[in-house]
Order: sequence, then structure tokens, then C-alpha cells
Amino acid sequence: MGRLTRSWFLVAAPGVVAVALALAGPLMVDDDATASRGRPFLPPAPGLPLGTDHLGRDVWSMVLDSGLTLIVLPLVATTIGTVIGASLGLLTGWRRTALGVVAVRASELLLVVPPLLITVLALNAASGSGTAVLIVVVALLGVPSTMRFTRAATSAVVNRGYVEHAVAMGERTPTLLVREVLPTVTAPILADAGLRLVGAIYVIASVSFLGLGGSALGDSWAGMVADNVVGVPLNPWAVIVPAAAIVAVVISINLVADRVADTARRSM
Repeated sequence: MGRLTRSWFLVAAPGVVAVALALAGPLMVDDDATASRGRPFLPPAPGLPLGTDHLGRDVWSMVLDSGLTLIVLPLVATTIGTVIGASLGLLTGWRRTALGVVAVRASELLLVVPPLLITVLALNAASGSGTAVLIVVVALLGVPSTMRFTRAATSAVVNRGYVEHAVAMGERTPTLLVREVLPTVTAPILADAGLRLVGAIYVIASVSFLGLGGSALGDSWAGMVADNVVGVPLNPWAVIVPAAAIVAVVISINLVADRVADTARRSM
């Protein structure tokens, strides 16, 4: 294992551990573990490795029980946005039509508006509730960037010899896009999806920190930070650990996205 590989692994390892805790954590705790264990903001003690939170609950148990939201919701939203954006990018990059130009111009309008502002406005319009509303909004926010990125990648390969040969053989457009174009642009799309996933985590964590999005987001790492920030002088671990978990996940995803992007550049 080379020095760069070891360094990359050491930096990414905390994020991998954080994701594993988020996925397996809810299976490791029960209702008793997340019940009140004493006074709020108690410091670490035997049986309470990270002390208690603002409601007197075991911070470590809450960390285990609250990470899934900030992994699953951004992942679902990013997947939906990537599928829609990549499909539009393939179509508009394959054939330059008036409808495609309109779609690109419309996407440019969305790119200039801060994603968090759009999300907050949408949640307020929906009375600040509904995980489904949040997923749809965050998914749509990722469509413009993914569409433009995929469109550029598609435009770069449509004139290659193997694609022109497939056209000359009379293959239909859907078959061409799936068999000839998509495999070539998949790696760049995945690299872009990694960046979109980081953005989705930022937006959903910010919404959770602001107390929007319903009860599901309140029981998340970002919600823990928001709830316990007033008790930092008494028990800083109730804020440090969930905040560090979010940062570790984001850094790990960025590293993986960079690796995928490097692989894509070498293969193109």
C-alpha cells in the first residue's frame, strides 16, 4: 500500500466508521437506552461515556440512534435528482433542440438561487412538515447541475467513432444512449453525484439545525447539535461528537468522489 493510499485511507476511515454507526446504530440501542438517565448536560461518567444531553439522555445512545436520517434522506434525494438530471442531460446533449435549450436556461435560473433558501421557502409553504416534501425539494435542487454536467459529458462523446458507427448501423436513440453513451459518462456522473450528495447533506443538516422538516429531522445529528449547543459549557461532547460525525461523513464522500473523478478522467 503506497503512502498516498495509506493517507487517503486514514482520512476516509472516520467517515466510513461514522456511516457504519449511522446504519447499524439504531439496531444497537433500544427505547430504554434513549430514555432520560439523569440531569441535563451531565459530564461523562461510568455508564455515560459522553454524558447526557438537554433532556438527560445518554449522548452516546442518541448518537447511535440519530445518524440514519442524515445518511438515508440525502442519499434518496441525490439518487432521484441524479436519475432525473442525467436523463435530461443525455437527451439534451444528444440532440440540440429548442426544448433542450429552454431546459438548460431554466436550470441556470435555479443555479443562481441559494439551495437552502429554496428549501426553507418550500418547507414554509408546506407548513414546515413532511419528509417527502424535503426529499422532493432537495432532489429537484440537484437536477440543474447534474443535467448540465451530463449534457457536457454527452456532447463530448456523441461524435466518437463507435457512436457514429452505431448510428450508421441504424440503432435507435434509446438503445444508443443506454449502450453506447451511458457507459462512457457513468463515471463522471457518479463523481458529480458524490458532490451533489455532500450538498444534500449540508442542506438537510441546515434544515434540521433550523428546526424545520418535522420530527424526523429533529432526531438527527444536526438536530442534536442544535438542541445541545446551549449546554456546551457543561457537556461539550453532546455537540462535538455529532458535529464531528457529520464532518467525517462529508469528508469521506468528497474523497470517494475525487477518486471516482480521477478514474473517470483517466478513462476518457
